[in-house]
Amino acid sequence: MQLHAQGSISSPYSEVKGNVVISEFHTLDKPTSAEGIFLNALLWMIENRELENTEEDKSTFEIDYDKKQYLLEFTQTNSQSASRYRCLFSVKVTDNIITILASNITYEAETNVIKLMKRLAFEKLQPEKKPKHKEYLNEFAKLHKETVKRMLEAITTNPAPTITHWTEIKNKEVVKGMSKQECLLAFGKPASVQKQGNKEEWMYDSYTYVFFENEIITSLIK
Repeated sequence: MQLHAQGSISSPYSEVKGNVVISEFHTLDKPTSAEGIFLNALLWMIENRELENTEEDKSTFEIDYDKKQYLLEFTQTNSQSASRYRCLFSVKVTDNIITILASNITYEAETNVIKLMKRLAFEKLQPEKKPKHKEYLNEFAKLHKETVKRMLEAITTNPAPTITHWTEIKNKEVVKGMSKQECLLAFGKPASVQKQGNKEEWMYDSYTYVFFENEIITSLIK
């Protein structure tokens, strides 16, 4: 492994079974239950992750409500440099402790040749020989730190959602009477939202619409 051969791996990075990762844990006072912490972490991710191909995203977002953990392919982009990084982002909650792991980290950039994508796994970086590689390490660490900070703020600030439609959520179904949070957990983030007073229309695609009144589903088209 070239990165490790140079002896240059350093905080916040570590090595796990030959993979370069960032691993951390945080003890939270709010919400007061493991379920509340997990659901707030999951809802934040659903609302904030970058969507690309919908079908692909569904296949790479694995949620285990019983074990209170999730894993997804997560993309982060630096708006100033246009650099993009992809990783497997996993969260697990036990009691009031949340563990966060970023693994399979890859730098991505479009080339000038027919918009081909250049990909570089962090295990292949040589920061001691190539200053640009060191920039990639520092840039991703900064982006990841900011992502975790925003997620933790949302977890501790937002009240834990009340869930009454567990069966439908686990079956990825949406029914009348669901709350917005339950709809997000079941269907994910909508493609567009239209608001009019206390009413909202969520469009997922040209065939799927969900209608809310006072934040509760009143009707749907699918």
